[in-house]
Amino acid sequence: MGDQKIHVMKALPGDDSDLPPGEYIFLEMFCDGIDCDCRRVLFSVTSSETSEELALVYWGWESLDFYRRNMKGQNPFFMKGPGLSLENQQSLLAPALLKVVCDKLIKR
Repeated sequence: MGDQKIHVMKALPGDDSDLPPGEYIFLEMFCDGIDCDCRRVLFSVTSSETSEELALVYWGWESLDFYRRNMKGQNPFFMKGPGLSLENQQSLLAPALLKVVCDKLIKR
């Protein structure tokens, strides 16, 4: 992964995030492969307390047709969207973290 950006979010008691109180770090990564034009971003989400990866969220912003045409050998349904990576283990907090990515980082 090439370019990276870090987002930090604090979940507070009683907020609407469905997360336990704490600080969450979202490492934003884009592919830097010379032959890759996947047009997706990955968010590796960790807890600042444990540094354990809690979720790996992807967001492919192009149309399903784009992924069908350009990502040969890849399932286009797992390229587009926001979603949780099926190739990585996800924590029990992953669905709530996916919601944070959708609501706060990609503002869908």
